[in-house]
Amino acid sequence: MDDKTQKALDLLKDKYLNSLSEKIEIIKSHIALKNLSGLQQEFHKLKGSGKTYGFNNITLISTRIDLLLKNKSPEALDYASKSCTLFEKIINSHFNNESYDVHTDPLYKQFI
Repeated sequence: MDDKTQKALDLLKDKYLNSLSEKIEIIKSHIALKNLSGLQQEFHKLKGSGKTYGFNNITLISTRIDLLLKNKSPEALDYASKSCTLFEKIINSHFNNESYDVHTDPLYKQFI
């Protein structure tokens, strides 16, 4: 891949993660209101978009939360809240050029 294409992809990833910061606030609002259908819509969108932009960790987390919400699991709100922390770690690691593997995070291990 040439430098121009790589820079364009990096810019798209940055924009995606900046929009994820906004999504986190929306998710937190849905959690506060206990709006399960709104939460499910947000996680369903993130489930698809994470992988599209190369953030498989976002897809893994969102898939799990989406399933919990679909099944009306009692722990869905708690895990949705915890996912915001994981998303923030993904964002920070990206912008700080640090490696982050959700599989090694004790908070994520609670999801599986």
